[in-house]
Amino acid sequence: MKNRHKKLAVGISVVALLSSIGITGCKKNTNGNYQPTAGVYSYNTYTAVSPSNWNALTYRDNNDRQIMTYITGSLFEYDFAKDDDDDEWETDEHIVSYAMATDLKDVSGEYVGEDWGIKENEKAKAWKITLRQDLKWEDGTPIKATDYVYSMREQLNPDFKNFRADSFYKGALVIKGAKDYFDRKQTDFAKVGFFALDDYSFVVILEQPLQLLKADGTLSYKAVYNFTAFPLVKRDLYESCKQAPITGSALWTTNYNSSKATTSSYGPYKLSYFQSGKLYVLEKNENWYGWKDERYKGQYRTDRISCETVAEYNTAWMKFQKGELDGIGIDVSIASDYKGSDQAYFTPDDFVGSIQLQSSKESLKKRETAGYDKEILAQTEFRKALSLGLDRTAYNVACTTSSRAGFGLFNSMHYYDVENGKVYRDSEQAKRVLCEIYGVNVEDYGSLDSAVNAVTGYDPTLAKSLVDSAYQKAKAAGEISDNDKVRLTYGAAVDNEITRRYFENLNAQWQTMLKGTALEGRFELVFDASFGGEWANSFRAGAYDICQAGWRGAAWDPGYFLLAYLDPAYAYSASWDTKNHSLTFTVNGVNAQGTATNNSTDSYQATMGLMDWYDALNGKWGTGTLDENFRLPLIARMEKEILAQYYTVPISNNYSASLTSYKFDYATYDYNRFMEYGGLRYASYNYDDLEWKKFVQRQGGTLNYK
Repeated sequence: MKNRHKKLAVGISVVALLSSIGITGCKKNTNGNYQPTAGVYSYNTYTAVSPSNWNALTYRDNNDRQIMTYITGSLFEYDFAKDDDDDEWETDEHIVSYAMATDLKDVSGEYVGEDWGIKENEKAKAWKITLRQDLKWEDGTPIKATDYVYSMREQLNPDFKNFRADSFYKGALVIKGAKDYFDRKQTDFAKVGFFALDDYSFVVILEQPLQLLKADGTLSYKAVYNFTAFPLVKRDLYESCKQAPITGSALWTTNYNSSKATTSSYGPYKLSYFQSGKLYVLEKNENWYGWKDERYKGQYRTDRISCETVAEYNTAWMKFQKGELDGIGIDVSIASDYKGSDQAYFTPDDFVGSIQLQSSKESLKKRETAGYDKEILAQTEFRKALSLGLDRTAYNVACTTSSRAGFGLFNSMHYYDVENGKVYRDSEQAKRVLCEIYGVNVEDYGSLDSAVNAVTGYDPTLAKSLVDSAYQKAKAAGEISDNDKVRLTYGAAVDNEITRRYFENLNAQWQTMLKGTALEGRFELVFDASFGGEWANSFRAGAYDICQAGWRGAAWDPGYFLLAYLDPAYAYSASWDTKNHSLTFTVNGVNAQGTATNNSTDSYQATMGLMDWYDALNGKWGTGTLDENFRLPLIARMEKEILAQYYTVPISNNYSASLTSYKFDYATYDYNRFMEYGGLRYASYNYDDLEWKKFVQRQGGTLNYK
C-alpha cells in the first residue's frame, strides 16, 4: 500500500483555511447546480444505487448509511494518537476519545436490587453517560438527555417494529427490559433500563455486563463499538413524519430522514440537496459542536460533499478522468494499467461476498412453469454441487481487482479478541471448519496450516456426482422429469457491466460443471435486474432464486455477527427454520448446570435449536457469561452448521483497489484497523474547487493516472 503521508501535521496543509477549523460558504444548491468557487473544498463521489432512507432506527444496509454517516455523531469515537512532541497525528496508532459525551461512569452499585436485576458487587451493568452541553440540531435546537431517551423509546416502539430495534436486545448490548417493551409484554418505558437523570446525563442498564473502561479508567474500544449505536432523532420532526398503518397492515411507518425536508443533522454536515436517483449534496452544519472545539482543529476541511448516482462503471470512470470525481474503485477492466499507479491504494475489508441460494421450496415451486423445474435447488446436494462447482480463485481473478477466494463466513478482518489482535480465521477451530466443509483431511498434510492452505472449495468431480444424486432424488419425488430443464433466476439491483460480469462468470462455471451430468444442456441461468433497490427484500420474500450478496459489520464480535445468517429478519435464507434446526454441542467452560466457570476442565452438552444456541452464545450461561476463548469453539461449530446448508456460499474476501484524484489526499494510506485512512475527517486538499477546475483545463480536460 502507498504511504504518501505517514504523519499529517495539524493545521499545516496546502489548503488555505478561513479559520482554525474552517466554516466556509458555498453557493446555494437550490437545484443541485454548483459553480466551482475559490476557497471552497468539495469532495465529489458517486453511488451506483441512490439511498432510500438514512434513518438510524430503520436503515438496512450500507447503502442507507451513505448520508447518515455525515449527519450523525457518536458519544465516543476512535481517533489517531497524537505525538505531543511535534503536535502531529500518529496515523499508525489510535486512541478512544469522548465525542458527544464528556464522561462515562460505572454506576452499577447505585441500582442494586430486584427492579434492575443487579446484585451486590456486580460491575459494568449500569452506566451513566454525561453529554456535552453545546450539542444542537442543525436549526439550533439543543440536544439533551431526554432526546436520547425519546429516540430509544421510538426505536423500541412496538407500533413500528423498527428493523434496528434488536440491536438493543440481542448480542452483547442488551438493555434491561428492552425486549419485553418491544414485544408488548409490558408497556411502561420507565421499566426499560434507559432513562435521563437530568438535562445532560442518562443511565443505561444492561442485562449482562460490558466492560467499557480499562483498568486505568480510560475508555475501552468497546465504548465506541457497543455504545456508539444509540439512535438520536429530532422529536418534533420525527413525530410529524409518522404515518398510520395502511390497509392490511397493523404497523406504523415513518418517512423521517428520507428527503431534505424530513432530515435534520447533528453531525458535521447537513443535507442541502437531495434528488432521489440523481444527486445529493451535503454542506457544513454550522451548529455542529466540533467547530468550536480545539480537539477538531485542522479536521473536517471538506466544505461540500456531492454524490451523484451513476449506475455504469464506465461512466464513472470517464467522470473521474475528467476530474469530476475524487475517487473511484479500480475495476478489472482497467486494473492492468492502474494498479501500479502512484494514486492507487488497497484496502482490506470485513465484507465476505457470497452467492445466496433460495431457501423457500414453496416459492421455488410456485414460480415453476411448464417444462422448467426450480425445486431441485431445495436439495442440499444440489446446492453443495453449485458450491463445489465454483473455482473461487478464477472467479476473483476474472471479476474483481484484488479480492481473494473466500470460503467461510468470516475473513481475516474478524477478531474474537480485539485488544490482543486475535483473528477468528487464524484460530485452530476456524481452520478446522474450512477443512471439514471442503473435504480436506488434515491427516493427509503435515500440519493444520498446510491442510487449510490446501482448501480451494473446488471439486468438480464430486460436484457432478452430487448433481446426479440430487436429480435422481428429485425425479423419484416426481419433482422433475427427463424432459424438464432447470431454470434459475439470478437477480440484481442494476444491469451494468459489473453485475453482468458476475452473472456470466457463474453461469459459465456452472455450465462447465454440469457437463457429463443428467443436467448437461438442461440448465438455464437467467439474469433479471428488475428488482432495483428492493433486490434484497425481494430475494428474502422468494421472488427469485440466486443473488450475490454478503455482510459487513460486527467484525469484532463474530458471535454476534452470526445473527446475519440465522435471524430471518436479516438472513437471506429467510425461510430456513433456524429456531427448530437442532444442534448438539458440548460447551467448554461451563459446569454441569450450564453455569459459566471459564474453567477448561468443565463442560456441558446440550441439544438446542440454532437460534437458542445463538441466544446462549450472546447472553448468559446460568449466572455468568462465557469468556471469549470459550465462545470460540461454539462460534466455529455454528459457522460449520450454517455453511453445511449451502444457502450461503462464500466466494470472495473483499480487498478493494482504489484511486484518489490529484485533488485530494487521505491522512495516511497505511490501513489503520480502527481509523482506516482517517476518512474525510482528516483529509486534505491540494486544490480548492476553482483551482482544480483550472488544473484540469490545463491538462486538456482529461487526467492521466497511470
